Amino acid sequence: MDDLLYNFVSFDLPALITALASAISCALVGSYLLLRRQAMMGDAISHAVLPGIVGAFLLTDTRGGYLTVLGAGIAGLLAALLIEGVRRLGRVESGAAMGVVFSIFFALGVLMIEQGSARQIDLDADCILHGQLEGVFWTPERAENFPLNLFTLSSLRELPTAAVTAVSALFVTLLTIILLYKELRLASFDGEFAKVLGFYPGGLYAVLMLLASTAVVTSFQSVGPILVVSMLVCPPATARMFTDRLLTQLTLSTVFAIISVIFGYLLGAHVPQLLGFSSSVSAAGSIAVLSGMIMVLAVIFSPRYGTVSKRLRKRSYRRGVEEEDLLGELYRDRERKEQRVEGDQDLSEHALQTADRLRQRGEVVGEGDAMSLTESGLKRARQVVRTHRLWERYLVDEVKLRPDHVHARAEELEHLSAVTPPQIHSEEGPEELVDPHGKKIPD
Repeated sequence: MDDLLYNFVSFDLPALITALASAISCALVGSYLLLRRQAMMGDAISHAVLPGIVGAFLLTDTRGGYLTVLGAGIAGLLAALLIEGVRRLGRVESGAAMGVVFSIFFALGVLMIEQGSARQIDLDADCILHGQLEGVFWTPERAENFPLNLFTLSSLRELPTAAVTAVSALFVTLLTIILLYKELRLASFDGEFAKVLGFYPGGLYAVLMLLASTAVVTSFQSVGPILVVSMLVCPPATARMFTDRLLTQLTLSTVFAIISVIFGYLLGAHVPQLLGFSSSVSAAGSIAVLSGMIMVLAVIFSPRYGTVSKRLRKRSYRRGVEEEDLLGELYRDRERKEQRVEGDQDLSEHALQTADRLRQRGEVVGEGDAMSLTESGLKRARQVVRTHRLWERYLVDEVKLRPDHVHARAEELEHLSAVTPPQIHSEEGPEELVDPHGKKIPD
């Protein structure tokens, strides 16, 4: 048991902490980028920070440390400002500006890597491009009071630099979002209005880009600059399928990022061995794949914007329209003091199904020529006809349409429950309230 615990603390815990901190930072920053319609800015920054990382390495001969984060942050912020400058001054589309800038920065970084390799400096291109989450480990002293000794100063000093850097970046990101929550929200939704209120959207944009650069840099060791795009895009995009509120968006993005990291790491690091394979697969790749799979499931099944729920709502709306049309027709027949003249054989298949649903709910009785409204059906039908005739009168009186041109438009508007028809009152009294065709508008 002690061996299992020590192995978990040494190999799994540091990697999980690093991946969790990086994923949460990316999810929070990515939510703002998504709202600004700049989700792929993370892709541009993840490539553009490469020369900053390599430059810091060439100066310090180390792949860790805060100088690497500083160099990458400077490169990312510079790239973001250049992208904005190219977009505004060159009057080109945002995607084109991103493509130009990050291609140049990434190519410069690759050239610098080659130069470092030529000088026999230990800089692995595969590690830089794909990340090395498995290389984040901790070797604390295995004392008699283990695991209590993990909290001693000597053990904490042995924590891997990648984990410390990722947690520090997460703390800075959370603190910045808390302090500038209102300003960042306003600038993300309406930059011009923020400017009118006295805020400086350009400065807030620079802060956001600096946070994005920091999140990308701290994710290099965990997933690398290529797969970090999934951490910036997938959790926020998944959360966006469930809500329209920013605070809920940030919360759900964090939750989906945590789920992706924990289960993705387990799937990549341990499940293959449990299934009998001789080696594990890339934990970073598993995290990215699981994050994408969660987003696909959200696109299909989310209750708010999912494909399935949209089709169900569309089907329910279509059925409601069919029911209201049939109820309205029966009400008009009642007004004319006559029953329906069509029999069941003259009704379409949809109309027969609609009549069956209304009978099951007790709003219609009888079949064919003997079909009539019950008390509950009459109440609903009266509301449908009232809404239709109010819209007809409004379109004639206010929009100035001809009376013979308003029926079809009013028939569309009568089914929109979210739109309230104009409440028109006649000076002669409610009993004189009629539509443009002289028919009384029901109370």
